[in-house]
This record gives sequence, C-alpha cells and structure tokens, in this order.
Amino acid sequence: MWKNVCLQCHGPAGKGDGPKGPMVGAADLGAPAVQGLTDQQLAQSIQNGKGKMPAYPKLPPVFITGLVGKVRSFKAP
Repeated sequence: MWKNVCLQCHGPAGKGDGPKGPMVGAADLGAPAVQGLTDQQLAQSIQNGKGKMPAYPKLPPVFITGLVGKVRSFKAP
C-alpha cells in the first residue's frame, strides 16, 4: 500500500516530497503536528482522508494498522 499509493505524495522518507507531494501539499509525516496525533486519529485520517488526501474506507484494519506503524517510523529520534 505504501509503495503503490502513499509514496506518490509523501515520498520514500515521509517528508511530503513524493512526485505529487508538492502539488497537493502532502504533509511531512515526521513533523510534530503529525506525530502528536494519536494512532486512532492517524487511522481516521487514512480511512476518511484529510485535505487533498483521498479516503481509503475499505482498507482492511490490518493495513490501517500497518500504515499507522509506517507513519510512526518517521518520528525523529
């Protein structure tokens, strides 16, 4: 999912610098504003969309959990 969909906007390191990132204003997923969200809030953003990010309401819960984990991997040390 990450490679096929998210990477296009958020980029390989989650900085919002994917090929389409600048056009849609993709978030830097390591930013404190994103990392400060709860796992539930991140999951809701993935399921419901946010800003120009489309919704993915039919993703299985295991995919959502995996994507939330991926977002957390971008947290600055």
